[in-house]
Amino acid sequence: MGLNAGTLTAQIISVNGATLGTPVDVTAGGSTEALLAAAFPNGTGGIGEPGEVESEDTFTVRITATVTETVATNPVSVQYGDTPPNDNSAATQNQSASNGLADVNTLDVADGLSGEPAGAPVNGEREAAAFLRTNLSTQVRNVALLTVEKTRLTQTINNPASATDDQLLYRLDATVESTSANGGFQPAALEGTNISVDGTPGTYVLISDAVPVGTVIDSAFDINANLPAGWVAVYTTDPTTTPAPTATWTSAAAVAPFIPNTATRVGFVYDTVANGVIPLGGSTQTATPDLLNDPGLFFRVITSGLPASGDSVNNIAQGFGETQNDPTNEIIYDESGDQKPNNFNDDNTPPDPTGSNFNPAIDDGVADPATDGTDPGNDNTGTGPKGEDNVVVVTPVAPPSLGLFNGPDQAPQAIGPTTDQDDFTNQSTPENGGDPAPELFNNTVNNPPTNSSQIDNVTLRPIRPSFASGATPGAEDYGVDTDIPDGTVVTITNDAGTVSAVYDYTAAGGFVLNPGLSTGLGGTLNNFEDFAVNIGTLPLGGSTDYTVTVDLPPGTPELTRVSIPIVAILKTPKILDLTPLLIRYLTSPSIAFTPAL
Repeated sequence: MGLNAGTLTAQIISVNGATLGTPVDVTAGGSTEALLAAAFPNGTGGIGEPGEVESEDTFTVRITATVTETVATNPVSVQYGDTPPNDNSAATQNQSASNGLADVNTLDVADGLSGEPAGAPVNGEREAAAFLRTNLSTQVRNVALLTVEKTRLTQTINNPASATDDQLLYRLDATVESTSANGGFQPAALEGTNISVDGTPGTYVLISDAVPVGTVIDSAFDINANLPAGWVAVYTTDPTTTPAPTATWTSAAAVAPFIPNTATRVGFVYDTVANGVIPLGGSTQTATPDLLNDPGLFFRVITSGLPASGDSVNNIAQGFGETQNDPTNEIIYDESGDQKPNNFNDDNTPPDPTGSNFNPAIDDGVADPATDGTDPGNDNTGTGPKGEDNVVVVTPVAPPSLGLFNGPDQAPQAIGPTTDQDDFTNQSTPENGGDPAPELFNNTVNNPPTNSSQIDNVTLRPIRPSFASGATPGAEDYGVDTDIPDGTVVTITNDAGTVSAVYDYTAAGGFVLNPGLSTGLGGTLNNFEDFAVNIGTLPLGGSTDYTVTVDLPPGTPELTRVSIPIVAILKTPKILDLTPLLIRYLTSPSIAFTPAL
């Protein structure tokens, strides 16, 4: 490609890394047996026939031709051999020879020569091919190579049910490359271009980002914090139809520490007159970056303009500067989303023969994924022309589908008279000289398999009947608070017997934890679920047992019926399930257990 085929020549110039005194011309249909016979009369290994190439030997072939391509940066290529798919992949190497006119293949040494065994090689004769492509350069051009990157660091979901209050934290970065993947361009330092800040024109490198559609700048975020040395945060309220380099910029320091949520673009400028040019290899990142904590170019937006049903938030960053000492003052321009500087294409060809191509009429920095493409990994590895958009879909988060069952021993999903909230265990305690004996109940709590995940931090505690009735409308009446005698003591213990919570009851105060008699608890007295037995994590479909001991006070009248609701609580999201314990104080030693069905 781009060469005069009539001028193509091929020469073997070295064997096994040793340069030949005189290159050997490769002729059509020729073989090393004849071509290298004079240079290697005993073969390349010194023990064979003239021109014989030993296994594992290598030789280098040089191809020369007249270039016919005249457009700088257009590709010029040459191919040696013909092994489809001819793409320099492993499939083009060490393949079975087809003996085509353009092939480069091995030839089996004739039988009987120098101990050559009879017959063909076990894998037959082989062939390979390779091509080399470069871009035509009529003159190496010094160009600053600017790579702009954009990373979404965090997404804070405030109200899961709303898509309009998420906070998105972004980081921008700029690097002046010290090497070039295109031989037509020599890397150079980056100096600023004409930018106006606080009403005064200056020479700045500018990294800009149009505030994404559907969001506003989070004015509670300190954009001035943790900036790299020499960089200054700026913003503009000009419409995004105004090209970023010609917008009226205001330094964030002028309104420190926050910028208004009316900003249409945020940016960061580097004064190359005051600070000097950004040298080769200069970057806002360290060699081993910690993007969240290292100094950087940060800003945060709030998704307040999205529809209630949610939408995607799309944006792309832009970088502007000039090549140091460029007499044409051409703007060096790059967009985020990939690792190519100056919006170079994926094959390392430039967007323009000059090495950069900023068009203010179309390069407005407003993201359009359908046109720009996307950086799907949020890691600046997008592909395609120019830059690629950073995209995140923000939608209301439906509360998890969770349930919780709490009920009699081995029957946590038992149904009572009306629902699973009024299933009950009915036991009786014998007369004990006017002081009822403590009664032990065995209960089970379950994370049903219909849930979507494990559930964590389930706590257990007794509650007064009035609370139970208010929490579960429609269930069986749990009685009134005065049904439970003052002085009743309830103890809940986990299955392992390592954690116990002891509660004293009065109708006026309800169940109050007795810390002195309780063991293994934690938490604070400020939270309802704390200072209670926490059974920890229940795997999906898993159950655990616990016990409840009820000790009625002395003087409890005979035949008294007492209902004590025990609640299992999942704190977030708030889910609870009740199982009442029914106790009847009898005058004769007897006990009855009736599991709910």
